[in-house]
Amino acid sequence: MRWRTVGYVVLHAKEEIEQKLSRKVEVQFRPSDLKLSDKATKNLIEICGVRYNKNTGVVKLTSDTLALQKENRIRLECMVAQLIYFAKKTAGDPVDEAPAAAKPAPKPAVAPPAPEGGEGGGAKAEAAAAAAV
Repeated sequence: MRWRTVGYVVLHAKEEIEQKLSRKVEVQFRPSDLKLSDKATKNLIEICGVRYNKNTGVVKLTSDTLALQKENRIRLECMVAQLIYFAKKTAGDPVDEAPAAAKPAPKPAVAPPAPEGGEGGGAKAEAAAAAAV
């Protein structure tokens, strides 16, 4: 995979334009380099759609939606992981586990404790705690 980040200095431009240009991250990769099965590689190319260049055989993904380059790079890493996961899953290949973004958030094991003493406690607090569980 090839990563590209650029820091721009733009003269006489709005600050927001310079910030948007400097947080942009681009990744390019060849699906054939990912060591997927033929069917999974074809599925990945179909999922990518116009982001796959048939002439060069390269997938190009870009991100500039988050505030920092580091965050945009992490976003693209998650996107590539999800692409690989769903390409394998639709091809019927064994997958290790769901990508991090697709996992549901863990639920707390214990309900928060009910407030003790003070005003507003008593039966109302116990009823609210029971309703929350």
